[in-house]
Amino acid sequence: MSVPDSGLRRVAVHADTVHADLALPAGVPVATLIASVVDLMARRDGPHELRPHRLGLPGRAPLDSSQTLAQQGIRDGAVLVLTRADDLPATPRFDDPAEQVAAMVRATACPWSPVARRLAAVLTASGLAGVAGFVAVPGGPGAPNALLAVAAAGTVAVSAVPSSGCSGSARAALCCLAGLSVAAAVVGMACAATGISLQAVGAVAAAGATVVVRAAGRIALVVGGLSRRPAADRTGRARDLLSGLVAGSAAAVVLGSVGVAAGQPEAGVPRLVGAAFAATAGAALLLRARSHTDGWQIAALVTGGVVVLGVAMLSAAVDAAPHRVWPAAVAAALSGAAVVLGFTEPARSPLLRRGAELLEGVALGALVPLACWLCGVYGAARGLGLG
Repeated sequence: MSVPDSGLRRVAVHADTVHADLALPAGVPVATLIASVVDLMARRDGPHELRPHRLGLPGRAPLDSSQTLAQQGIRDGAVLVLTRADDLPATPRFDDPAEQVAAMVRATACPWSPVARRLAAVLTASGLAGVAGFVAVPGGPGAPNALLAVAAAGTVAVSAVPSSGCSGSARAALCCLAGLSVAAAVVGMACAATGISLQAVGAVAAAGATVVVRAAGRIALVVGGLSRRPAADRTGRARDLLSGLVAGSAAAVVLGSVGVAAGQPEAGVPRLVGAAFAATAGAALLLRARSHTDGWQIAALVTGGVVVLGVAMLSAAVDAAPHRVWPAAVAAALSGAAVVLGFTEPARSPLLRRGAELLEGVALGALVPLACWLCGVYGAARGLGLG
């Protein structure tokens, strides 16, 4: 019969010439425990110097201060050593080369954690729910099949991802993407049923999502409660919300640009206007990435911007008649520019930063007129009979 875990680890802690038998909580990070351990050891051996300390197993590297004792495999009866942070840790020695290789692999490997298992199960269930929804609708494949499939997959993802235990940024991003997928399916079916131009809907969605990317920081600040009283937990929630907004909005810009490229233009609207709109939206995303410091947010914006620029190049190549080589030349130039920018140190010049701000403003300002053009607003205005 298994013995329930008491949540404590009864360990012996040694420091210089003294030791103490302590019962330490197993679910608290080691960094939080060290101060109390140092205080208890100081009472037995006089005051300790005010220096950072570390806990570790004898002859091994110090424990990770960000993880708990349970996460690092510390059990009852373990012997720990309290050392100063500036002391050189003992270099591990191995008699067997295979043991050394195994230790190096364990130190660099990313283990399959319970959180990863739950998240994989949720994503698998979401995909299978989408398949079930697609085949449940009678008749041939069509918009109703896609709508039910996306709705089923999105519902499972939104309801199960928050309880999977993954990071807040991943939860926010996945929930935003699931909701966006459902909305895209509903809009696509509505366009097919009512005859509304998919290009116009995509232009409005992409322009609105670009504005949300611009205002995501303010939205996260207000919704996260940081405008009232900043706190550590609120800061984390606001950061997760910001990551979700950025990822979801970037995905919305991608879907909107695809709709612009795939839809039929309004009467009197040149087809290259859609390519120009997509290129402007992609440039706006790429220029906005410089305003963020979080790696996931920057990756979402850069990925979205590159995909949208690719959609613009493909749309321009398809719409160019007769066949012209300039879309290929522009794509090749952008490819070379990406390599140069990625492998060179970013410039810190205030003039370049100001220039990037101006270019971002120009891109944002050009989106609305281009979206109005794609929606046929100018043609409708010309057709008005003003007495």
